This record gives sequence, structure tokens and C-alpha cells, in this order.
Amino acid sequence: MEYVVAISGLDPSGKAGLLLDCCVMRAQGIWAAGIASALTVQNFRVAKGFTPVETKIISDQLELLFESGLPKAVKIGMLPNAKIAETIFSALEGKNIPIVLDPILSTADGLPFIEPQACIRILEKFGKLITVLTPNWDEVTRLSEIRKFVNVEIPAFAEFAFSTGIKAV
Repeated sequence: MEYVVAISGLDPSGKAGLLLDCCVMRAQGIWAAGIASALTVQNFRVAKGFTPVETKIISDQLELLFESGLPKAVKIGMLPNAKIAETIFSALEGKNIPIVLDPILSTADGLPFIEPQACIRILEKFGKLITVLTPNWDEVTRLSEIRKFVNVEIPAFAEFAFSTGIKAV
């Protein structure tokens, strides 16, 4: 069976995260398998908090899915902490699966998820596995500040991303 795996936070409103990713994939005719990286507490207007999913559950879910055959791609959204990121990327290492990483640092209303410093370390460690990195302007700005670029510029951030092995930004 051909499928794509979406890994992200489970937003119960369906306006973002895992539910939205899976809906978009299905609308495009793609079978989506979904793995929650965190359970969020939010509604249509505000996010109040989140709880990361245990790494063992994420690891077991990926392992069992892969027994059915490797996915055509993996789309990763919310990584609530470095430990979960490490678990996910370690499970994907050596599989030669295209990976899209959307580095979600916070909700639209400002609830922080992973720290920008931890996100930079993840990119430095696992960049070679990432096919496409899709940060928005706010994420580029915040990640650029950590890297201490003189000016927040797309070319400087892209150069950093490419230096980690990421193939496209």
C-alpha cells in the first residue's frame, strides 16, 4: 500500500497539525497515516498547552507502520522536544524516505513548542535526512537570531540549512 506518514501535534479543532495534514493529503488522493507527537489543548481561537507523546509509543508506531512497507514520504510538523525529534529521525535514518520538516516553534497565538536552540541542534544533527524544510517567516527570523546572523535574510538562513545537508528550503 502506498502511503505518506504525517507526524505532528494533535489539535482537536482540526485547524492545524496532524488532523489538518491528514485531511489535506486525503483531499489530494494520498493515503495518510498519522502519528501524534503531542496532544494539544486548544480550540478554534486559543491554545492553552500540550503534552508530548511518549517516545516509546512514537517509536513503536513507526516500527509497526514500516513493517507494512516504507512510506513514500514523511511530513513532520510539531516536535515538542529534542527527545521526540531524536526518536523520529533515528527511526527514519537509513530508510531513504523523503522527509518534509515544517519546524513549528509555536502556535499562531504564541504558545511555544520546541525551543529555537533545540530546533537548530536538530537541523545540525539530522539535516542530511531532510529533503525539504518549510519554515515560515517568523520561524526563519527566530532560528536566524539563534544562529546570530547579522541580518535576518532568507539567503543566510538557506545557506545554513544547506550546510546541514538539507536539500531544499
